[in-house]
Amino acid sequence: MKYDTVVDLLYIVKNSSLKQGRWSLFICYLRLAFNYHLGLKSKDKEGYEHCLGYKIRFANYKTFFKLFRDIFVRNTYYFYTQKIEPTIIDAGANIGMVTLYYKVLYPKAKILAFEPSPETFEILKDNVENNNLNDITIFNTAISDNNSSTMEFFHHGSVQGNTGSSVIKDIVLSKSKKIGRIQVKNSKLSRYITQPVDMLKLDIEGMESEVIHDLITSNKVDLVLESILEFHYNKKYDHNKLHSLLTELSSCGFDYFIYRVEHDPSSYWFKNKNHYHFMVLAYRTRKKE
Repeated sequence: MKYDTVVDLLYIVKNSSLKQGRWSLFICYLRLAFNYHLGLKSKDKEGYEHCLGYKIRFANYKTFFKLFRDIFVRNTYYFYTQKIEPTIIDAGANIGMVTLYYKVLYPKAKILAFEPSPETFEILKDNVENNNLNDITIFNTAISDNNSSTMEFFHHGSVQGNTGSSVIKDIVLSKSKKIGRIQVKNSKLSRYITQPVDMLKLDIEGMESEVIHDLITSNKVDLVLESILEFHYNKKYDHNKLHSLLTELSSCGFDYFIYRVEHDPSSYWFKNKNHYHFMVLAYRTRKKE
C-alpha cells in the first residue's frame, strides 16, 4: 500500500467531515485506491463506480480517483453552515463530484451547477439523475464576465471529463501539447444569483478574477456569504492577477486565506513557474468598504 494512501486513510479517521459516514468512506476509498494503484481498473476508460450510496459515472478513472481524493477524502471544498437548506453554486462542476459531496453534507441543499463541455455535461447530468437528487439545477454553459452567447472552449485533445479544460487556450497548453477546441454556451454568473448564496465554489480555470469582478459591478457579490475558488495563474494570461482578485475581495468585506498549494515549493519555484494553482477561501467578517 502506498504511503499517500495510508496517510489518506488516517486523515479520514481523524478529520473526515462526513461524521456519520466515516467508516463507509474509509472502506470505499481503500477499495478505490487498490483499484487505482494496482491497475484493477483501466485509468483511461469511461465507467461507473459505487461510492457512499452513489452510482458515479466518470470519463476516465484517473481523473475520477483524483477528484474523489481531493473532494471526499481531503475535504478541499468543505464549509460549515447551520442552514438545513443552504444555497450553493458549483461553477466548473465537471462530472459533479463537488455537487455530490455537498449533497452528502447537506442533503436538502439547493445547488446550481455549471459545466461548459457538452460531453462532460452529459456525465454530470447522469450523475444527478441516476442518483435521484433533488434541488439541483444544471446548466451547460461556461461562466465569464462578457455577454457573448458562445465562447471557444479548449480541452486536452479528445479526452473529456478531465480537469484543466478552459476557455483560455494558454492554460490548457501549459498542461498538454495536444488540445481540442469547441464552441460552448456562455453566461454571466450574475444572471443566476437572485438570493443569498451560502457557498460559491469556483473552479473555472483562469476566469476567477473576471467573474468576481462581474459580481462586484452587478452588486451580486453582496449576496455571496462565502466562496472557495481555485486560482489559476498563467504567465501568458495577464487578466488573472492574484493581487487584483484579493484586493477586490477585501474591498467587498471578505477576509481570505490561501491553502493547498499543489506542491510545497520554494519561492524560487514560483518565480520560475509559468503556471500554478492553489485554493482561496473568502469569508465575510467585515462590511463592504
